Amino acid sequence: MDEAGIAAFILGIVVNQLTNVIQAMIWWSYWPADSLLVWVSVAYVSFWSGVELARRSKAQSVSEVLTRIRDKNTPKSE
Repeated sequence: MDEAGIAAFILGIVVNQLTNVIQAMIWWSYWPADSLLVWVSVAYVSFWSGVELARRSKAQSVSEVLTRIRDKNTPKSE
């Protein structure tokens, strides 16, 4: 990678992070103002549900997860 490539790469990362920060600051404006408490509650409960799921489950590869999903959705023959 040459000097221009590295500089462009670093600049791209900085611009991407700045864009993410700005979006994080204004994402509240997308929600209806009359039910802001409900939306914040939903986001909080969803966040903690994800934290608990991640904490309680063992690390698995994507193929293992897909296999488990396929096995659950496959009807069992009797």
